[in-house]
Amino acid sequence: MCDPFILEEDGDSGHGARGTNIVKTWKEKNGLKHYFNCPGSLDWSPIERCWRLPKWEVKSRMCLTHEDLVEAV
Repeated sequence: MCDPFILEEDGDSGHGARGTNIVKTWKEKNGLKHYFNCPGSLDWSPIERCWRLPKWEVKSRMCLTHEDLVEAV
């Protein structure tokens, strides 16, 4: 028997940590077990370092359309 999958997330609002959004609703509807841990701790969330360059690249361009955003990414 496999261990149950439990998703560990940081406290980003996009993950549904605060309030209700489409992500939180989906997780609840589909029974995805999850918990929020160590918001803002780069030691516990190494993926955060990987987002720095793509975020900067997207923010430095004017993305008015979906195509613009895809090109920036």
